[in-house]
Amino acid sequence: MELSEFVKQSLTQIVKGVKESQDETRKQGGYVSPAVLASPSGNESTHFGSVSDGHNVFLVAFDVAVTVTDSVEGGVGGKLTVASLFKVEAGSKGATASESTSRIQFKVPLALPVDSVTKQKLDNDIAAQDRAVRSFNNGEYA
Repeated sequence: MELSEFVKQSLTQIVKGVKESQDETRKQGGYVSPAVLASPSGNESTHFGSVSDGHNVFLVAFDVAVTVTDSVEGGVGGKLTVASLFKVEAGSKGATASESTSRIQFKVPLALPVDSVTKQKLDNDIAAQDRAVRSFNNGEYA
């Protein structure tokens, strides 16, 4: 599998798993990825931050072994793929190939879908705060 496909599938599967678990978890009284506006105070172990609409942003860490294969076979160039334990390839006469495996590490920020119930509550709380601020600024306070 090529590295780009591995990263794409990994992130897509994370989002899909979060989305699919939200309704079931809410039925049990919990929330998966609730909407919040607070960023963590120096502790990135929970989440990286939030965007203005309440989506939590997590850093998804990848530590991947990649294999670079250079082959000279009818003009085919090199390819970067995720290393696998079981690799079966058909050989051909007259082809030369060299292969090296390396590890790469990187992080990708990912804003997860927020729980719809807590999102609505957050939107209502923000609207109420905005009304209170406008009321205060217009001298309508007691």
